[in-house]
Amino acid sequence: MKKKALTCYKFSEYNGSLNSFVKNKALLKIFPSSWIKKGLLPGAAIWLISGCGNADKPVVKQAVVEDQDKFKAKKQQLEKFVAPVFVHGDGYGATGCIVISPPAYFTEEEAYDVISQELSKYGIAFTKNIEGDAKISSLIPGNRLTDVFGLTYSADVDGYDPSLGIGFVFVSRSDASEYTAFSISTVSGFSTKSLAKKISNGIFNRGKDKALLVYYDPMIMPEDRFNVDYEKFYDEAKIKYPATKDYEKAQEYVNTKVEEARASFKLGFKAKAKKELIEQVDDSVKWLEKRGILEKISKGK
Repeated sequence: MKKKALTCYKFSEYNGSLNSFVKNKALLKIFPSSWIKKGLLPGAAIWLISGCGNADKPVVKQAVVEDQDKFKAKKQQLEKFVAPVFVHGDGYGATGCIVISPPAYFTEEEAYDVISQELSKYGIAFTKNIEGDAKISSLIPGNRLTDVFGLTYSADVDGYDPSLGIGFVFVSRSDASEYTAFSISTVSGFSTKSLAKKISNGIFNRGKDKALLVYYDPMIMPEDRFNVDYEKFYDEAKIKYPATKDYEKAQEYVNTKVEEARASFKLGFKAKAKKELIEQVDDSVKWLEKRGILEKISKGK
């Protein structure tokens, strides 16, 4: 193997400079020597480098900037129309073998009653007889299927006041189970709060409405395994059924007492969940007032 000197060239300057072109020996070799002798090189050089140049504004980058500007404008428009999600409650639940108790949650009818009753205090009268144009579709970002295939979450507005142009969407446990559920072994989890935020960020204004409010089920998770006094119930069972032959009756007594205790705890957690849902509604009213969408009406009138 013999050493051989390498010819090094400076970084090519494709900026339309004929001098830089002529100085580049590598480029000169592509033309016939007869062209150089007859003085045809300048014309050939101009023809060759006419399509070369540095783009000051790459097309792709410019398109991205334009898309970002459109997105910002759309976001500003949505912020005036769609209320943010006011967080009151974890909005998380789970079911499965190791989950002692499912979360305390609302049915859609129960949630409608709570929300409509609270907002009626401010002069908003919702109706369930919603016209078809009140239907919304919102993109769910951060989801692989959505990113690739553009899947959408479709939902009817749960309540709508046509005179004020104000509607609301309530994200229920069933909604979250369908769109945010994940499984680890035999346990399934879901989040109403997470889905509510995604819906709020993705709703498109239909143009004629003033505001759309988004609420979610607080879903309080009872921890009654640690609150039920099992020993107390077993002691009561021993006194009530001391005979060994009455073991099954004693066990049935304990089971009944445990279920009663759990039901009592769930009522307490349901009351707490209702309180947090009402707090979401109160915050949304402040949002409406701040934007001048709803005149300040004394609560209770």
